[in-house]
Parts: sequence; C-alpha cells; structure tokens
Amino acid sequence: MGGGYLTSRAGDAVVIAVLGTMLLSNVALAQQASMSLSEIDAFRQQLAACWSPPADATNAADLRVLLKIWLNPDGSLARPPEVIRDGVPPSVFQGAAESAALRSVSECAPFSMPVDKYAFWREIEIRFDPSQMFGR
Repeated sequence: MGGGYLTSRAGDAVVIAVLGTMLLSNVALAQQASMSLSEIDAFRQQLAACWSPPADATNAADLRVLLKIWLNPDGSLARPPEVIRDGVPPSVFQGAAESAALRSVSECAPFSMPVDKYAFWREIEIRFDPSQMFGR
C-alpha cells in the first residue's frame, strides 16, 4: 500500500521492510532478525494506513523522507520523531513531504508492537518513499 521502509537495529541484526513490498537484505539477516516478518508487516500496515504523501508536489514520487523514531514499551512515542537530512536545506515540496511523514507517525502512535522484543524496535529509522507507492 504505502512506500517506505523500516530499519530496526539491535546488535548486528538489521531488518528492512518496504511499505508495499517486503525486502530483507539477505537470508542471513532474516534469520538473525528477532522480529518476524509478520510482526514487521503489522508495523508497516499500521504506518501505511496513516501516510499520505503530498499529492500536489512536483515530482512527488521523488520525495523521500528518512525519519528516526523512539518508542516506549507501550508503542507510544518516547520523544518527537526527527527528520534525518543529508545537510541540504529542504525545498518547499520536500518540507511538505517531511511534514506528512512526521504527521503520519504522530497520528498512528501508539503502535502495536511485541513488548518482549522492545530492544529491537525502541529506535527505528523509517524511509518514506512515494515512488514505491506509485509503482515507479
């Protein structure tokens, strides 16, 4: 449905889920992951339901946003999410995409997550990528 991915790090385990399509960087990482694909997909679905990329932006499918979120054990936000930028000031359209991504995380929280695996999802980087949504 949506288009973005989740990266959760705990030690050497890295899990990547693409909103709309599930990807794992390789089988070894999938086997190391402490969250199951169904648990990652459940998180992806929760977030995708709240995300609407800016439709009026020029080249909206090219606007990608990377967020870092911190969660409490109950799935609520531990602190406000942050945009991770490459140092370039955002354009007006990029700013709108960032606002949409931030809004989607805030509106969707609290997330339903496996409490016993909190160490793997307490800090998450999420990439919102409309090109995945638009099938490009």
